[in-house]
Amino acid sequence: MNNKMLLVIIMSLIFFTFNIPKTFADNNHEQRYFVTFKEEVDTDYIKEKEGKIIRQFNTSSSVLIEASSETIQRIKDNNEIVSIELDVEVEIDEAYETDWGLIDIDPQEQLIPWNIDYIGSTYAHQIDITGKNVKVGIIDSGINPHKDLKVSGGINIVGNNGNYYDDYGHGTKVAGIIAALDNSYGIIGVAPDVELYSIKVLKSNGKGSISDVVAGIEWAIENDIDILNFSLQTTIDNSVLRNAIQKAYENNILLVASAGNMGGTKKVDTVTYPAAYDEVIAVAAVDKNGERASYSSTGKRIDISAPGDYVYTTVQSGLYFLATGTSMAAPHVSGVAALVLERQPNLDVEELRKILLKSKKPFGNPKLYGKGIIDVPKAIKFSKN
Repeated sequence: MNNKMLLVIIMSLIFFTFNIPKTFADNNHEQRYFVTFKEEVDTDYIKEKEGKIIRQFNTSSSVLIEASSETIQRIKDNNEIVSIELDVEVEIDEAYETDWGLIDIDPQEQLIPWNIDYIGSTYAHQIDITGKNVKVGIIDSGINPHKDLKVSGGINIVGNNGNYYDDYGHGTKVAGIIAALDNSYGIIGVAPDVELYSIKVLKSNGKGSISDVVAGIEWAIENDIDILNFSLQTTIDNSVLRNAIQKAYENNILLVASAGNMGGTKKVDTVTYPAAYDEVIAVAAVDKNGERASYSSTGKRIDISAPGDYVYTTVQSGLYFLATGTSMAAPHVSGVAALVLERQPNLDVEELRKILLKSKKPFGNPKLYGKGIIDVPKAIKFSKN
């Protein structure tokens, strides 16, 4: 065989190796899917069609499976199946952060952050309303041990264990805004005496999956959480997530979420999920002048606004940072809800939601600010017997 012929054979083999038909590759690549049935989940059918069952859900007749597209083609041929949806990614709703070290603060003295003062939280604290006996769940990246935080419990959905510590740093920031303790150092949160629960659904890169968020919601329902904070986003409307949100609401859980950091104008709807669902209070971000933050999502589904631009909070290292994003706006509303619920523990979720949405400083276009900026004194006034 001459060298020329040998070269042709080698080049042909290389071409074949690196140009495997796309349809063949796609058919054999396994991904995670939600399969939803009309009535009960038929696990035997899924297994018979060679789908690998990962998780079943309590809030819908759905199952999470791992399967190739070829397997999905076999599975979908069933009249009892309502839908098959990809388990897509969710991510944090934080714009950027600044190191606390740039701020001149005496760590031996407690600071009332501008954002806590701006919404009038000190008014509630002065009359001893601090969120006592209210259970707030943070669906996020976890919460790290911090001298300015007290965590009552939680779960690691990602690792399927009880280690709900924060290996990314986002959930600890959210926790500080809601519940930094009233002590002699650091900062104070909106509702420093709430019972805080860490529901870890995001990995160390700040990303997770809809299936883990749904599992986190189901844990909250099972554990009688009063308020759930979602400082995360996806642009995908998923029926299994929607069902879980509806079920949580039916179980008297107030749902609060960051509106998203997609930017926009009053003519464009950029609110992300889960904030975009009707049962969820969608929170936009404002700066210390009450102006809408440029990154904050917009549209008719914005419900209310809160500080989210350069707000002081706790971080996973045990220190303090400035944080920015609608992720930081949502926990202000969750904290205010806890104050109201301490004052009126028998409120149902509809009543609590109505009080929050009328407890505001009117400000600007509703498609940018919702009904206005959350206001604690008004919330306390409207929650009187």
